[in-house]
Amino acid sequence: MAPAASTLLSISTAVSGLGGARLPEDVLLDIASYVSPDSLNALLRTCKRFYGIVVPLLYHTIYLDIRPIGYVVDGDYPRAFRLLACLLSTLPHYTTQMHSPRFLPQFVRTISYRCDYMEENLRGLPMLAILLRFTPYLRHLQIDIDPDSVPLGLDLLHRRGIIRSPPSTAIDVIDMPSATSLTLPHLQSVRSTWSKILAALLQWRPVQTAVLDWATSLEDLAVLFPFTLSTTPNHMTRLALSLVAEEEDFDPILRAIALTFPELEHLAIRCATRASAILLPFLALEPVSLHKLRTLSVNHVSTRGNYAQLMESVFGNIHIVGAIRPHFRQLICGKVMAARVNEFSMEWMLDRCIDTRAWRWINHARSDNQSILALFSRVLEPLMSYGRSPITSALYVVEIVSHRCLFSLMATAELLNFPTPFERFLLSAPDDVVDRFFSGWSADLILCLRCLNSSIFMGVEAYCARAWSIERSFDRWFFNVANFLEILEASGGIVSGSEAQQHLARHEFRGTDLDIYLPYHGLLGMGRWLKQQGFLYQPSAGKHILFDAAAIMYASAASMEVRARGKTGSNGSHPYSTFNFIRPEKDAFKLLGMDGALVQLIVVRGNPVDFLVENFHSTGVMNYINSKCAVSLFPRSTFVDRYSFVCQDTSQNAFLHEAWMAKYRRRGFSVIGSTDGLPSSVEIRQWSRTIGDHLTWIMPHVRSYPSKKTERLIPNGSQFEVLTLASGVVARGASLRVGPKFLYR
Repeated sequence: MAPAASTLLSISTAVSGLGGARLPEDVLLDIASYVSPDSLNALLRTCKRFYGIVVPLLYHTIYLDIRPIGYVVDGDYPRAFRLLACLLSTLPHYTTQMHSPRFLPQFVRTISYRCDYMEENLRGLPMLAILLRFTPYLRHLQIDIDPDSVPLGLDLLHRRGIIRSPPSTAIDVIDMPSATSLTLPHLQSVRSTWSKILAALLQWRPVQTAVLDWATSLEDLAVLFPFTLSTTPNHMTRLALSLVAEEEDFDPILRAIALTFPELEHLAIRCATRASAILLPFLALEPVSLHKLRTLSVNHVSTRGNYAQLMESVFGNIHIVGAIRPHFRQLICGKVMAARVNEFSMEWMLDRCIDTRAWRWINHARSDNQSILALFSRVLEPLMSYGRSPITSALYVVEIVSHRCLFSLMATAELLNFPTPFERFLLSAPDDVVDRFFSGWSADLILCLRCLNSSIFMGVEAYCARAWSIERSFDRWFFNVANFLEILEASGGIVSGSEAQQHLARHEFRGTDLDIYLPYHGLLGMGRWLKQQGFLYQPSAGKHILFDAAAIMYASAASMEVRARGKTGSNGSHPYSTFNFIRPEKDAFKLLGMDGALVQLIVVRGNPVDFLVENFHSTGVMNYINSKCAVSLFPRSTFVDRYSFVCQDTSQNAFLHEAWMAKYRRRGFSVIGSTDGLPSSVEIRQWSRTIGDHLTWIMPHVRSYPSKKTERLIPNGSQFEVLTLASGVVARGASLRVGPKFLYR
């Protein structure tokens, strides 16, 4: 029998034998403290009385350790999202009866949120911000996130009223709110790896303990100091800092701490420099600075360095400091501690090997109820059931969203802060559920959802990170996709053709070759990199058998042709040339799913994007991928209406045109030629276009918040025109003319 089941069985036997209904609640609570969370979750379902006793214990501490996308635990999706969704689903009870046992956030006292992945923070941080808005008795909070998610976290906390903008004038300081009017009024300790988050949470709150896990510069640390002088009462009694600083910087750091936190009683500093750089400035500090300090710890319980010798050398100075600082009790350096013999003695003793449990508030969350520096070993895993099949139907989601919208018309302002069922679905449902739900939606409808509110924005961004994943598009071609994007940027190239189209179409099909369009100067570097990745150069007719020689000869011939064209005024006869690379079949590549075999380097004159606009056969293939984003020039007609407008003369090489038309018809496109009726579309009604304009889709490879400016993702802003048959300049058999304005004038 499993340990949890046997424990629960023994509790049930004891309760039934002793008359469980008459057993005191403190006895039941003590018994429940030895039971695993899974067993507690089963126990609270037995009766109403057990529910009221067990629920406060089960939800006292929330431990959220979010894993990256694709990480599977026991065949299930990350449990942190399920736990957050379970808590948020009880928020409607807040307005009806706040102290109802069904309102679970009222029992939360400690929250620890840890996630180092931007894609997962897009889903987790919105739910965390909503939860913090409705946890009135929260005591301890820890937020550890990756650096790219810090602006997102600050923005979401500000939107939910958890943090407020710092005062900019004296009037703002006078009008600052009281602690009782803020959210999280009972917050006692805060821990974070980022000083901006820590400083924002400390404002206007009587927090007693603060821990900054990592400050890499004095600028990071300076964020923590200035605000306290004008906006926060001096309640801080415990402070722990992990710093990266030079030895000469610790004297001003200690003075800044003394000025900012005059009531500080316990100070812990971790650093990579010598401990003497901290001890000596502290021993020389004026007695009026940090006059209530009781303990100082440097590199707590660390075994690196000769701390015993250092403490012996300054032991005499410690006696002097103890005489002028009556409150001072302990000085810890590594595992060596100098302490008073007793509470009131003036004599000091030296302990060369202290217990690691000393100063437990630094290392353990439960001690003194002051800090959450350590994470509880028990992971709370209450189950959340959707009440339906694992794949939630789209009709059910639409139904509950519509009912919620009708109800919100009569709801109070406070109730509108609660997440809707659709928001909880986007943020907490398994990835495959959300992916299947959006599989029938067109991309424009999905992107339109982002403007509704921040929670839906984050949920959609998380889906976009999976649906338009550049790693997923190129992992069948290259081992290191990030390295390929770097080479692509250095060579000034783009990826177009079927691979660019399938990337924007959310991988609905797989191309047979990879087309990379390059200017002359990028050919040699890209070809050499492909050879390093295991591809072999396959010379075509008229090219040298060695790639380096072929590339140099072609670049030289092309430059001579450009000079000749400038003298004669001709356009030249070879606007592009193709270099083929083939990867041999190997079992190792098959095991890794790397079935991409043919890479074509297409060298063009000038900018590859301009070549795409001037020479591609239809609008359906006018899509490309650069090192930062994927771009579609005719996105609505291509990916929403499924039209591909012919742009070339189909009377020449008719068999080639028939081949690509048949291929795109098999993919579900309607190929529109000169004899077909021209459907109405804003992309062809606006004749003057620019690459990167409001009709262009720009899908960044890295989903972030706030969104990056599109001008940085697309440096080229070339203009082109879109003309119909009525203009009289369209090629034979084509329905549109797409190209630069100056060619026919």
